[in-house]
Amino acid sequence: MRLPRRTFQGAFHHAMNRGYEGRALLRDDADRIFFLELLRKIQGLTRLRILAYCLMNTHYHMVLQDNNGKMSVFFKQLNGQYAGYFRQRYGGRGYVFQDRFKSMLIQDDAYLMVAIGYVLNNPVRAGIIKDVAEYKWSSGKEYFREKKPGIVDVGFVEELFGNAEEFNGFVKRLPIDALPTVRTELGTIIGGED
Repeated sequence: MRLPRRTFQGAFHHAMNRGYEGRALLRDDADRIFFLELLRKIQGLTRLRILAYCLMNTHYHMVLQDNNGKMSVFFKQLNGQYAGYFRQRYGGRGYVFQDRFKSMLIQDDAYLMVAIGYVLNNPVRAGIIKDVAEYKWSSGKEYFREKKPGIVDVGFVEELFGNAEEFNGFVKRLPIDALPTVRTELGTIIGGED
C-alpha cells in the first residue's frame, strides 16, 4: 500500500524522478525541449511555484513549493504526458519512469538554499560542466539576469540569496554529494535534527 504524500500548503520540496531501471529518459535535445515546454504548460495550469530544475539524461530534479495543494496533480500530469510522448517517439512497452515521483519536505530557508544548490550542481558533479550557469538544461542560468517570464520564480530565489555574488559563491562552494536528510514522523526531510 502506498503512503500518501507528506505535504501541506506552502511546503517546499525537493522532487525527482528517473527513467525505469536507470535508462535514458531525456535522450536528446528534442526530448529536453519537449519536457521543458510540458513543464511550462503544466506549471501554468497548476500554478505551482518552481524554484529550480535540472534535466539530466536519466532523471530530473526540481525544487518547488506546493503553494496550492496541487503537487500530486502536477507530477501526475507531467510524468504521464511525458511518458505518452516518450512511447510515441521511441515505441516499446512498459514503464517509462522508475516509479511515481519522489519528494522530500525541506525544513527551512537554509536547507532550501542547500536543495537549490544541490539540484543546480547535478551536471557539475557529473563532470559535464564546471559552472552551473553553463548548463543549458537547468535553471542555473536564469537567476540574476535580465528578467524574462519563465518557469522558475527567479524573484523568490534572488530574494532568498540576496545578490548574484552570494548566489554564485554559495552554489560553487556547496561541497555536498548528497542532501542532508533526517527521518521523521513525516518521512524523510531535508534538514537537521532540530
